[in-house]
Amino acid sequence: MCGRYDNLIPRDAYSALFRAVRIPRSNFPPKYNLAPTDQIPIIRIDPRDGERELTMARWGLIPFWMKEKPKVPHINARAETVHKLPLFREAFAKRRCLIPATGFYEWQQRDDGKQPYRFRRKDLEPFAFAGVWEFARLGGEEILSAAMIVGEPNPLVSGVHDRMPVMLMSEDYDRWLGSGATPDELRALLRPYDAALMEAYAVSRVVNSVKSDNEECIRPIDDEVAKILYRIMSGTASDRPSPVHRRRCPTKVWPPERRRKEVSEYRKNPEAISGLTPEQYRVTQQNGTERPETGEYLDNKEPGIYVDVVSGEPLFASSDKFESGCGWPSFTKPIEPAHVKELRDTTQGMVRTEVRSTYGDSHLGHVFADGPANRGGLRYCINSASLWFIHRDDMEAEGYGAYLDQVEDIQ
Repeated sequence: MCGRYDNLIPRDAYSALFRAVRIPRSNFPPKYNLAPTDQIPIIRIDPRDGERELTMARWGLIPFWMKEKPKVPHINARAETVHKLPLFREAFAKRRCLIPATGFYEWQQRDDGKQPYRFRRKDLEPFAFAGVWEFARLGGEEILSAAMIVGEPNPLVSGVHDRMPVMLMSEDYDRWLGSGATPDELRALLRPYDAALMEAYAVSRVVNSVKSDNEECIRPIDDEVAKILYRIMSGTASDRPSPVHRRRCPTKVWPPERRRKEVSEYRKNPEAISGLTPEQYRVTQQNGTERPETGEYLDNKEPGIYVDVVSGEPLFASSDKFESGCGWPSFTKPIEPAHVKELRDTTQGMVRTEVRSTYGDSHLGHVFADGPANRGGLRYCINSASLWFIHRDDMEAEGYGAYLDQVEDIQ
């Protein structure tokens, strides 16, 4: 993910660089350490008149259907899933933007702490990240917000981090902002930036604090270890080793009672429903059942969580999944009981307990009292077509970091 970047572009340069027709009167002071929830400049097509404009947005996407600001801001969207995940897919389809920048920071874990590096273009020219934007009204407040798309790293960045923000080529700006490209054509733009056009160097650890916002943040430091690491990353060392990827080590900071209070409100979104496959629609909206042994997630043993394919609300954790032999994915309990409702079902000539998502109102399956006795005795028999799986490695970037503690131990 990318959580800090700098933008030193003067106001008068935006028209030439990004063909912005409308620019606010702000003097746009240089920002050396932009952080989540900061106001950031974005380039978008104004939906009111179709003009390309520069405007300010909150860094951390807030979809129009949310009822409150998320406690963990959704600053990044993964290139692999931005077109599918309920949180981002409508913005990807209709509300894309450019996020201008002059550099970005990533951190490498060392024995003496986290060392920041600044990445920029070799020619020192500004560039733009691929982004998406949303407009929401919350409690009388109108909020324009944006998220940055992140993807696979190029060889330079991979020496420090296993993800990097998507830097668009300038010739791709029009296509990204325009309405004529197909989803596949747009996704093709979300590729790693050419490492030969970039450079990196170590900077002071003052950038580790969001309160730091001055020239010291971007100034190279005279650190022999950092210089050696830079030569390794940039390929100038003759004995360059394989890239060292940062290991994800989630910190357990959210107790369950607090997490439930801070879950954003989800809802049944017509746009999401229109994007369902015929099978997903039949199951979730028409109370259908997929054929046994055919579900996509029946044999999935990867760590992560399963969310509602319509609303995105968290439903089940991989650590509660078990092999029941029934032909459908089975779980011992919901990850959030408040996100699952149980209803009496008398169809098919029998009495059963139907399981539906609370906010998405999707048909999920049924619950039976024949599960593992040592784990509560319940078996939630769920259709794969009702679910969307998010891998543990992707959860924080996709906005589900608060649930990492429930998927660390796979049973």
